[in-house]
Amino acid sequence: MKSRIIFINDEECVWKSHNGDIHRSDVEAAHFTRTKDALNHMRRHQIDIAICDSDLKEPNMSSIAFFKKIQLVYPDVCRVMLSDGKEDVKIKLGLITGTVEHCLSKSCDLHALLAYLKKFADGALRSAA
Repeated sequence: MKSRIIFINDEECVWKSHNGDIHRSDVEAAHFTRTKDALNHMRRHQIDIAICDSDLKEPNMSSIAFFKKIQLVYPDVCRVMLSDGKEDVKIKLGLITGTVEHCLSKSCDLHALLAYLKKFADGALRSAA
């Protein structure tokens, strides 16, 4: 089973650096720089995992607000925060409230991220959340 994921990151270069490797893996992936576009995509396509940068710089929606909206509208979507550790309070609040289910380091390499996604596809992550 291919995992269907969306990446939300306001820096296009982050996606471009991994795009080829991700598409060669067992993952169907889409990238968005705006939460509005990601939510529109989710209305039309089933998504398994939403991965969002913790320091999303969007005027009307923070990463936590985005995940909260996903949690309410699409409760079966696994919500993963990428963090560089600077937003510890935001991440802890998200984990405590259940808005964020998992947190990964922004510096994790692509192979670690793909291994993580494989665990999700195999059902291991949802039972641990």
